[in-house]
Amino acid sequence: MKLWFLVVILAVVILVFVTFLQSDILKHKNEKENFLPVESTVFMTGIQSIILLLLLPFTNFTLTDFEVFKSVELWILLLAIVILDWLVNLSYFSSLKVKSISLSTIFWNTSFIFSTFFGWLLLNEKMYFWKFLGLFFIFSAILLTIKKSEEFEKNHWFAFLTGFLVGIIGLIENYTVNKFNLSPVLYLFAAYLLTLIPMFFYYRKIIIERLKKSKLKNFKFLIITSTGYLFYNLLLVVAYKMGAETGKVQAMVAFEIFLVILVEYFYKKQKEQLWLKIFAFVLALMGVLVLGLK
Repeated sequence: MKLWFLVVILAVVILVFVTFLQSDILKHKNEKENFLPVESTVFMTGIQSIILLLLLPFTNFTLTDFEVFKSVELWILLLAIVILDWLVNLSYFSSLKVKSISLSTIFWNTSFIFSTFFGWLLLNEKMYFWKFLGLFFIFSAILLTIKKSEEFEKNHWFAFLTGFLVGIIGLIENYTVNKFNLSPVLYLFAAYLLTLIPMFFYYRKIIIERLKKSKLKNFKFLIITSTGYLFYNLLLVVAYKMGAETGKVQAMVAFEIFLVILVEYFYKKQKEQLWLKIFAFVLALMGVLVLGLK
């Protein structure tokens, strides 16, 4: 079993934990802890940048590591990631404007299809039987979660676009950290900072006003979720540095859907279509194991 496989599994577990934690916190938030989407985005990016800055001294980081940022290609790649990430946010929120979110969830998780195809086409990532079989198992399991009553709406195209963009971002991240031998912490710090600075200046009046009327305790929700999502992203980049292929990683991330279903059964006692959910979970688990072991 390859080490990157265990790293991605840990990342997915963290993602599931944060998802449920976020759901519970939302139920108990007071009015002062309700942030506008733009406020949440800026503050979360800021919190994550601060955490990464604090982590830098605990890595093998030296000032000479900054010399890599003299590369024009690196700046182009970082800017591309920032712009694409901004487009992901736009398409993601647009995909939420539907009667049922289930189909949107399916399309969000198609990212591994695009990253696998373009990884093979552009980055010479290998395509072989066991990899195809593992991806097929996971995609089939995802399709099983679609309800028969679901109707396709025009805003579901935005969910499809989100999946496509996430797949492309994953490929660029994988290429960037390996091409320039960037440490995961330094890479994410640069990417987040590059995202934060223009956002802060554009929305500075809103952000400053929120800071004036808020106390530190009002940020506890954002601090908790920001930290969780940061370590989730950090572990994915670590997996890329270990040689993991983008398509495999993103397919394994899609396994989060089935872990959520499993936790909901034990935690919230949701038994609707139980046997179908169990079959989908087992099928997805087989796909994950095939990808990690072969």
